[in-house]
Amino acid sequence: MAITHFVVLFLLAITNTCTSQPQCICVQKIADGFIRPTVIRSKPDRSGRLYVGDITGTIWIVDGTQALPRPLLDLGYRELDSFTLQSMQFHPDYEQNGRLFLQYHYLESFASNATRHQVVSEFRRDDLDQDLIDPESEKILLHINETRTMHTEGDVSSYEDKEDMF
Repeated sequence: MAITHFVVLFLLAITNTCTSQPQCICVQKIADGFIRPTVIRSKPDRSGRLYVGDITGTIWIVDGTQALPRPLLDLGYRELDSFTLQSMQFHPDYEQNGRLFLQYHYLESFASNATRHQVVSEFRRDDLDQDLIDPESEKILLHINETRTMHTEGDVSSYEDKEDMF
């Protein structure tokens, strides 16, 4: 496909560095090389790193102006038809508990009567490499089978109450 959905990720940020006005919205290139980014987050650790979730289920770590060679999490090992990463959220106490929440959906097949699965899962930090998430640590919190086509996407969010993640 010639257009890879702009393979460049742009971040809109309100900043005081614009020369024309004291406060304005500027477009800044963060990194490129993604297939189709669907979500961007930062960790609560204030490291300045960004985490870009690609539609394929790969979450890239962006440090400065480039994506690191090893992703935070790669769900690409799954042999699923039409997998889509929709949302992700680090737990507010991620540095202590290493919990990451994802929302994704997939189809069992491309057949007209295929079942669409909506999933919200919790993943944990890798025991051997604290900078990565263990793909085998998935704990499914919510799984909905849909037998008709629906667009019911939402976002996984955290609130002030750190025990209430949705």
